[in-house]
Amino acid sequence: MNEPLWAPSTEAIANSQLVDFCREVGIGGGPELSGYADLHEWSVTQPGKFWQAVWQQCGVIGDMGEQAYSADVESGASLTSTRFFADAQLNFAENLLRRNDDTLAVMFRGESGVVRDLTWNDLHQLVSQLQQAMVASGVRSGDRVAAWLPNVPETIAVMLAAASIG
Repeated sequence: MNEPLWAPSTEAIANSQLVDFCREVGIGGGPELSGYADLHEWSVTQPGKFWQAVWQQCGVIGDMGEQAYSADVESGASLTSTRFFADAQLNFAENLLRRNDDTLAVMFRGESGVVRDLTWNDLHQLVSQLQQAMVASGVRSGDRVAAWLPNVPETIAVMLAAASIG
């Protein structure tokens, strides 16, 4: 029972995003275990550089700010008290809605058997309509929007519309 249930192929490892990240930051460069061990070591010994690289590799849209993590990491404070990107500014909705095409964005399957799918184009259109309605109703950046909504695709769109305002 010491055998893993599943392990990726050498090809899958070589084509993984983790290996791409290692290559990008100049660590390891291959699927060998030492590349991962080196990446882990770098992430804990130089967390500021590591988290800046993660931000860039993930293509986050926004201003990273000056401090990628709080100095508490180095002082041995608990992870839960550590703040990452404390002075960053970004728009959650802008990052989630960077795609705008006919591929599937939301797949909904209701308990009653209702089936509804939204493409990224559909989601963009719905978010835009909701955002315009919120702005017309006086919602501004810094406001808090609360709603009691069912677990349906429109609920996701409401959250994205509110977040897109700021």
